[in-house]
Amino acid sequence: MGEGANLARALANRSANDVSPEVLAGEARAIAERHGLSIDVLGPDKAAELGWACFLAVGRGSDNPPRMIVLRSGEAGAKDSSGRNLAIVGKGVCFGLRRISIKPATGWKR
Repeated sequence: MGEGANLARALANRSANDVSPEVLAGEARAIAERHGLSIDVLGPDKAAELGWACFLAVGRGSDNPPRMIVLRSGEAGAKDSSGRNLAIVGKGVCFGLRRISIKPATGWKR
């Protein structure tokens, strides 16, 4: 678990221009392969088909199209002995408008 937390921290600490949604999806594919997990990476076409308008709208703020990443232990719909679904879902979305801050100035501390 510690190694997983360290990997997640290392990825999160890399800059957005280094880890685009596609790069993050590649990292997830490598993790899936190393640990025998199944993976689905949904791009903009599938997101549009599923009606994920907000996900796509945020992704339009960048030249890097968004990805939804689903890692599963077992096949789609697999459950553990307690009947729980086994999946980790993460999104890779870049949003950048060149120096425009979407955070309010009041109460913002550095």
